[in-house]
Amino acid sequence: MESRLQELVDKYWEGESSLEDERELRELLKTTDQYPELRDFLVGACELAQVETTIKRPQPRKAPFAWPVYLRVAAVFLGGLFLIGYWVAIERQRQQEEAYLQVVAAFQLIQFHMAKGTSELEVMADFRHLNTAGQLFNTNEMGKEK
Repeated sequence: MESRLQELVDKYWEGESSLEDERELRELLKTTDQYPELRDFLVGACELAQVETTIKRPQPRKAPFAWPVYLRVAAVFLGGLFLIGYWVAIERQRQQEEAYLQVVAAFQLIQFHMAKGTSELEVMADFRHLNTAGQLFNTNEMGKEK
């Protein structure tokens, strides 16, 4: 018995003992006065294992106010609608700004061509004092020369 006890203690301290070896070691330590610290440790560990199994672990607490699933889905849906509406408003404003810039560019082009046309008509302003086409081209004088 002494040699078996010594063998089990050595296996225990080396970490090579099985559960059956540890049960046998506890039983042998109860019958002998050798290794009182190890005996107290193993008996206490066994008692502690039994106590731990009887302790009820607290259940995780739920939030004080949990939203039902359908309200969560509705909130996500409404949030999505809000974001889509915001994006549509931003896009509409961008399109309006783009259209405004196109209209301004068209007016600038019209103004450029109008200025070009009026500058060409200034040459004709010198001929305003003439009343008829005959005076303009001196057709009356040409007929007298023949």
